[in-house]
Amino acid sequence: MLRKLRYYGGCFIRRQMRQGVDAFLKDVVNCQATQAATLRRILRLNAESDFSRQRGLSESMSIAEFRRRLPVSDFETIRPEVERLKAGDSISLLGKSNSLLMFALSSGTTGESKYIPITTEFLKDYRRGWSMWGIQAFDAHPVLHQLDIVQLSSDYDVFRTPAGIPCGNISGLVTKMQSSL
Repeated sequence: MLRKLRYYGGCFIRRQMRQGVDAFLKDVVNCQATQAATLRRILRLNAESDFSRQRGLSESMSIAEFRRRLPVSDFETIRPEVERLKAGDSISLLGKSNSLLMFALSSGTTGESKYIPITTEFLKDYRRGWSMWGIQAFDAHPVLHQLDIVQLSSDYDVFRTPAGIPCGNISGLVTKMQSSL
């Protein structure tokens, strides 16, 4: 009974997700424009950060200029800002409206684990991506509608930085935020 209620109650949400998939598929037709718009959004979101100001990053710059000011590099390029972020100095790497939720930890395959900042805006994008994948999986396999779902995740709050910021796995944060229905 609960399964049927959940299925019918979720019709509106599934319709919204399908509309999101349709919009995404429309955007990827012109991938370059979509990527440029995404870069502008991220630059605008973090324009007030010390990292952006020190490197002269702005949403109005061309992609070529962005590449010149911030070439492909390794984690060491941002380590000082991440260390400041871990200490609670969010303006080091993030804009004022880009709230830090936690740090995800890399697996440490090339050395020690890296601290990956997870912000509210990143989490929205992350969840939207998983939702699009999920609705397409359910649409492609209708038998899934009658089955229970098992979700495996790890803790998002394994330990905290000196500033009290949770460190762990993003899957745990997403699970914590989900409705039980």
